[in-house]
Amino acid sequence: MDAIPAGDYYRPVTEELCQGDIFGCVPLVRMREQPRVLKTVMLSPKRSVYEFDEAFDANVAAPADRKNRNVLSICDFTSGILFTHDCEIDKGATKDLTLAIIRPFDSTVLQDMEAAQRIRQNEKFALYYLPSGAEGWAECYVDFRRLVSVDTRMLRSVYPLRRLSEAARDGMMFQFFKYLTRREVNGANTTLVPPE
Repeated sequence: MDAIPAGDYYRPVTEELCQGDIFGCVPLVRMREQPRVLKTVMLSPKRSVYEFDEAFDANVAAPADRKNRNVLSICDFTSGILFTHDCEIDKGATKDLTLAIIRPFDSTVLQDMEAAQRIRQNEKFALYYLPSGAEGWAECYVDFRRLVSVDTRMLRSVYPLRRLSEAARDGMMFQFFKYLTRREVNGANTTLVPPE
């Protein structure tokens, strides 16, 4: 895929959700260990609290009892980019949308100039570079190793900060394909890409 000029990475945001929409504060859940399941305890008819459900064992619970459980988990409220394709978003039956985390070029990345340059040139398969833009948007990158699903209704309540241009969105999805398959798309053919 040809390099995209920095000025052509973004396009205006509109009301509808689109693949490539960038959000400033979305909940990205991360499970580091087996989740602690919570149960609701009623303190009074109008007041309830959560406590750990020590008796719950997902290995022996019936399939119906494993669904929609409240759990304690780690959640980053941070920037994310919408991965779900526009035609899926437009379907009324779509309940979940997929996002990837966006990470800033922090001091750790900037100290290693070679690593920073590899990110900027999209040479690290797991990452996709996003250049800085107007209104204080600093350079950053999409990290494909951190994906999450969120409810469509929740995401519709958050207004996107930016939207990738069609060329930048296509570039991101080609990079994601390369990350997952280690294959390069060349017209109708694909070729294996050597490991990083």
